[in-house]
Amino acid sequence: MKAALDQALTVSALRWMLLAQFLSLALHLPRMPIGLMALLGLCTVWRLQIIRGRWRLPNSSIKVMLATAGLIILVLSFEKLSVMAAVSFLLLAYGLKLIELHTQRDAYISLFLSFLVVAINFLFETSIAIAFVVLLVCIIITCALVAMHSLKERSTVTLLRQSSLYWLSAIPLMVIFFVFFPRMAPLWSLDLGGGAKTGLSDNMSPGDIAKLTQSDELVFRARFERDLPIPPTGLYWRALILDKSDGRGWKRASAVDYSGELIDWYGEPKSYWQENLTVEGPFYPYEVILEPTHQPWLFSLDGAYPEQPHVGLTQDFMLQYDKSVRQALRYSSQLPTNVIREPQLARWRGGRELQLPENENPKTRALAQAFWEETKSVSGFVDKVLTYFVDNQFRYTLKPPLLGEKANDEFLFETRQGFCGHYAGALALMARYAGIPARVVAGYLGGEWNANARYLSVRQYDAHAWTEIWVPEKGWTVVDPTSVIAPDRIELGLAEAMREEGSFLEDSLLSPHRYQGLAIMDSIRQLVDNINYQWSLRVVGFDVKKQTGILADLVGQWGRYAWLVIASMVLAALLLPFLIWGGYRLIKQLTHHRTNKQRFESLLIRSLSKAEKKNSDYPNSGEASVSTVDKMTPRQLFQMLAEHHPEHEPKIKWLSQTYEELCYGRRSDVAFEGQTESTEKQWRFLLKQLKQLDIK
Repeated sequence: MKAALDQALTVSALRWMLLAQFLSLALHLPRMPIGLMALLGLCTVWRLQIIRGRWRLPNSSIKVMLATAGLIILVLSFEKLSVMAAVSFLLLAYGLKLIELHTQRDAYISLFLSFLVVAINFLFETSIAIAFVVLLVCIIITCALVAMHSLKERSTVTLLRQSSLYWLSAIPLMVIFFVFFPRMAPLWSLDLGGGAKTGLSDNMSPGDIAKLTQSDELVFRARFERDLPIPPTGLYWRALILDKSDGRGWKRASAVDYSGELIDWYGEPKSYWQENLTVEGPFYPYEVILEPTHQPWLFSLDGAYPEQPHVGLTQDFMLQYDKSVRQALRYSSQLPTNVIREPQLARWRGGRELQLPENENPKTRALAQAFWEETKSVSGFVDKVLTYFVDNQFRYTLKPPLLGEKANDEFLFETRQGFCGHYAGALALMARYAGIPARVVAGYLGGEWNANARYLSVRQYDAHAWTEIWVPEKGWTVVDPTSVIAPDRIELGLAEAMREEGSFLEDSLLSPHRYQGLAIMDSIRQLVDNINYQWSLRVVGFDVKKQTGILADLVGQWGRYAWLVIASMVLAALLLPFLIWGGYRLIKQLTHHRTNKQRFESLLIRSLSKAEKKNSDYPNSGEASVSTVDKMTPRQLFQMLAEHHPEHEPKIKWLSQTYEELCYGRRSDVAFEGQTESTEKQWRFLLKQLKQLDIK
């Protein structure tokens, strides 16, 4: 065994191993430091040159230099120890193994590490696309293992077919283990580190959301169990309260500014401030599957309440997770029919929502105070501001001009062009100048509704900002200036609102979402999105709760026989691979195309077997058993057949002579009486002559 492990690898096995390792490393390129990428690329090229016979294996000094260089790159790339740093170290060791592969022992270590390196991708991404790519790479790794154990050279198609069959036969057992194996806390619940993702942040400057809408990245999906009282595309998904302005932009107040803000976590007693929240039914349950945001805030509709562990409700009545969301997260809540938030405003809250920026906008202040003096009511003031936007022909655009220090003055009196953030910020600041508590809410508006699967897909280009104005006895009221500036944005979505300007996803020409409205593209896009959604819901989201539900259903349906059913399913999964393999071999034998030469040889053996059976009293009848016939030469078969049928001896000798001439020499013109047919036709003629002997 030791001698076998120390054997040198064949060139074919080395090529497959190089391909397997290259693909395994390529899956990590988006997360790999550039320096490490260059070093591993050098190792790959070195191994390729070794296979070609142009370079030699590096000596110990070069190996030490490469390993040292790799460690220096890791130290410079990561400030602290993290999961990504540990993964990069594994990739470094795995890549350096390329330049010292020589024996089967090295190959085993490298290929088994390949499976681990490929599986690590699921720490960072769990989409169906990455699962499919990982499966393909695993098939390539299996091809390398098969090639390493092959005694003769095998074609690429043969290796791929055999490796694919191995993986196909493992699927039943994999499904059984996936469904019934006890669920444990997943490794990816750890903090994987890494930088922030593109998305909403806790500060907003003019134009920030406009830039965000140039991305079609998925943010979350929401599934509803009941028909909603309003169209799903008109839902306001709240994420952040931006209540502090510097006169130019808005941001979330710091923890100190929150005056001891509390978070009520699921399962804990309600705090006193929840008395300021009134919700009335009927309620509409919904479930959200949130993509990684690297932020703790969650997206929910107005009046949401936490319904699972690790989710809490802030004093701003927003949902929040107890840590940054770095993997897909599923959570549930309900949409009430009527919501009243803080009908009586606390003193500390009123002071915070009336804070004015140090950076003065004198024209904005003067205009707001004039509107207040004219109306003397909150509703009248809001109507006046919205009318001002309409009468002065403000324009909704994804390409707003840059603004200076006095951003609101320039926007209201000069440029008069902006996106939702411009209008929401301007309205909130004017309300505060008029003495009305106001703030900006950042989140998402609407999304793409999939009527067949009943879920809503919300993407980055659905990002939106609106204003909340406090009205006595009514609490916080949503006011969206975009509804009067660009009503198509609310009713039809951003793509339709920006159709004339042509700025929707203008930097993403290949994005299928850019071509909304085309029936074929919409159907294909929704089909692909539905597949991804079902994968996230039923595979990635298969947790302890769902597993327990399946087991409970089995116990309820089968009673005390439930475990017998489960055991039978496991046994069937164990046997199914063998049945698949046997069926494959049987089909292969039945459908295998035989040449006329093979048919002639098969008929010759069957004819001899029939003759043996008919003349069982012949002295040498036992010599032509099946095991003996397989070892005979064609000439011996013809001789024995002639002994059993002396009446056909001349023709059998002719068949023997012609067979040898076709196999080993030129065709006899005498034998074929001047025929000039192709070789295959000549074998067909010979087969016909053998059949005419009519040996029974």
